[in-house]
Amino acid sequence: AWFISLGFLASSLIQLYTNTWSETVFILFVLGFAMFFSPTDRASQWQKEGSVIFAAAAFFTRYAGIFLLIPLLLRRQYKAAFYFVVLMAGYLFFNFYHTGTYTGGHGFWPTEPFNQRLWRGMRGLGEELLFFAVRDWDFKNLGLSDSVKWFIYGVALLQWVLIGLIVRHVVYFLRLTKKIKINADNMTKFMMQDPFFLIAISYLLFTIVVYLTDESIESLYFRRLAPSSLLFTLGILAWVSQQKQLFERTKWLFVAFFALSIIHSIPKIVLGI
Repeated sequence: AWFISLGFLASSLIQLYTNTWSETVFILFVLGFAMFFSPTDRASQWQKEGSVIFAAAAFFTRYAGIFLLIPLLLRRQYKAAFYFVVLMAGYLFFNFYHTGTYTGGHGFWPTEPFNQRLWRGMRGLGEELLFFAVRDWDFKNLGLSDSVKWFIYGVALLQWVLIGLIVRHVVYFLRLTKKIKINADNMTKFMMQDPFFLIAISYLLFTIVVYLTDESIESLYFRRLAPSSLLFTLGILAWVSQQKQLFERTKWLFVAFFALSIIHSIPKIVLGI
């Protein structure tokens, strides 16, 4: 458990938890859903009830919680999905009864050219992939000194070296065990079976669709993508923790990586630089 929870030390997530409130509660309920969600269509009654409760709580926090219908339907948990839809419909009609609108606001079709919006979205996804745990918030300070910049670059460089070492160990482990053939079919099957990855992919696809069809979603940046980024990170850490040999070889590399990530979220003035 301590190893998997390292994912919460990513600098982007710490920034999110420091400056927002609804996103953090939303992520909490999504994680609760992931803990109860069954990776097969044979969920127990306890799992079904828990997943519906957390899915509804996520929706009541942010309307984006509707995306949890995707993993429920993919796992053929139709009864749980039905209860979830009933709760959402009841809430939306309650809104309509009191305010005359279902959600209190309406989206608009994007006015900018589709290719520009698509490129901007892809750039946001790329930045999130590369910098979720390597993003430093002091770069927002326009008066940043050169010494602080080089310190930040040095920390980031160490993190990328650690990532390289981890990837090297993973590749060696897969070749040594020969239990997993690295191909698109196996990777897709694994991600669709693991709750963390399945829910992360569902949220990511849902968010991209909304972004491409609703101008009120101004960009794909870390606040929008944090739920999927965290779930992907926890999924990777959970998988590593289950591979005993790989875990023993890489656990301190992961600890060092996320310890360095914390430095990115600390104002450098506190460090005296």
